Amino acid sequence: MLNEIYKSADGSMLADYMKGFIPPKKESEIHCHEEYEFLLIVNGEITYADNNGVIKMSGKSVVFTKAHDVHNPWASSERMYERYRIVFSSEAFCGMNFPEEIARLTATSYKKNISDEDFSELFVYFKGIY
Repeated sequence: MLNEIYKSADGSMLADYMKGFIPPKKESEIHCHEEYEFLLIVNGEITYADNNGVIKMSGKSVVFTKAHDVHNPWASSERMYERYRIVFSSEAFCGMNFPEEIARLTATSYKKNISDEDFSELFVYFKGIY
């Protein structure tokens, strides 16, 4: 399993990359945290549960979880799982001049499979962070 982690000096942002087979989990890992979480899933079969319900996703997907939302991203142990993740606190945007836009974008959690074209566009941004 490959797992690379990068963290900002002030701790307001963390970015990591994971690729490998995920061992089966014996119990639910539903949790919540104070940070926002953005996943760009490259490959894998994922069952994702959150405040809005449960969805099964396969292949290229995007998930955004707002702070304090209960969620559980479960990856199948039978298929290679690869994803990029950015976790950030609201402090990551302090001092920027567009807090209303950030507030609008981070107001709702969402999850969906995405097209190859949308994936390619998002992937450029994620690769820039890593």
